[in-house]
Amino acid sequence: MHTYDIVEGPVADDRITRRIILYQKGRIAKTQFLEELKHNVPTHQLCFCSMQSLQMLSIPDDEFVIDRQEISEAIIEKLISEKKIEYINACDLYFNSATYKNIEDKSTELYLLPWEKIYELILQELRLVEKI
Repeated sequence: MHTYDIVEGPVADDRITRRIILYQKGRIAKTQFLEELKHNVPTHQLCFCSMQSLQMLSIPDDEFVIDRQEISEAIIEKLISEKKIEYINACDLYFNSATYKNIEDKSTELYLLPWEKIYELILQELRLVEKI
């Protein structure tokens, strides 16, 4: 039991319990067990533990959410293929960019542009950062 309103963190793979049992029974080696504990795909969860935290939630504009998700997926895939970087690095570049923050701000209407135009804005931003 705890008194936290919100708890966040990585999502455990549901295979972990089985892997622990196999390790404890000596059916897999320690090195294999430790390797399998690593996440291959980043995951994250939020747990709203109090009524007060639940009351802070609002229903998003579905179209706005879908547009942003499609833009994000396309840009991250392009960063991976064009820059030859890992998924996690592409996510870091994209989600930490000023361009992304502007996409998240509905009033900028940046999310209405084709993703290719937004990708160009991100590339321009990255070039400016690299020069600093």
